[in-house]
Amino acid sequence: MGIVLYAPALALEALTGINQVTAILSVGLVCTFYSTIGGMKAVLMTDVFQSLLMFAAVFSVIICAVVDKGSLSEIWRIAEEGHRTDLLNFDPDPTVRHSWFTLIIGGGVTFLSLYAVNQTQVQRYLTVKDLKTAQKALWLNWPILTALSLSTSFSGLAIYSRYVKCDPYDAKYINSFDQVSQLLSNNQTIF
Repeated sequence: MGIVLYAPALALEALTGINQVTAILSVGLVCTFYSTIGGMKAVLMTDVFQSLLMFAAVFSVIICAVVDKGSLSEIWRIAEEGHRTDLLNFDPDPTVRHSWFTLIIGGGVTFLSLYAVNQTQVQRYLTVKDLKTAQKALWLNWPILTALSLSTSFSGLAIYSRYVKCDPYDAKYINSFDQVSQLLSNNQTIF
């Protein structure tokens, strides 16, 4: 749960200049307060609000890219040229980054850990009236999560279409891929 407080504290620090410890304590106190006052219903409503914000953010990235590039097909064309759309990779080699085999096995383990044994998810299941309702909620989650996964994947392609020519390695700003963090820590502008 520490990362749940740390990530927004980093954003608050970067945007407002608030001290990190103060930001962590503030976020923690606000969340504790609304959870105490509103209970599990407040937590679930916050989850719904957060989900809507995630969809809005992802679609705003896609819309901005479409406006910039002119069409969805142009974004897809750029991604194809960059070899980012290899959808039919059935290589059983477990060291291959994204193949059907690695995605099904790795995704299966990941989603089982998130939806079968994750403490916060099980807590959500226990807040509904019976097992049948919990199962319905889980089945309803599947198409929503699929839509989010597909849209975030396409937003990645949209971002790629914007920065396809901004490779610091190809531009000889760095000699090794490990140097990107060093480049960023020196505040060098490469884009």
